[in-house]
Amino acid sequence: MSLHELGVVDAAQAIRRKEISPVDLVEALLGRVDAVDGRIQAWALVDRDGARATAVASYFGMKPAITFEPASVRSPAL
Repeated sequence: MSLHELGVVDAAQAIRRKEISPVDLVEALLGRVDAVDGRIQAWALVDRDGARATAVASYFGMKPAITFEPASVRSPAL
């Protein structure tokens, strides 16, 4: 099974067991985006540098320098 085929739970467990690194997982997922997104165009923006930096921080047990919060969605005032 390729890393990009792992589900979220399986990937997290593999990282905790040190079977894979978060950096390896991110690189596999970015590779998959490169392989298929030209055809399906699912992403408007891929923050490669942010994903890599967060994976490296996770690997070394650090908090990422930037934290992400869900964007709020607002309905236009009627």
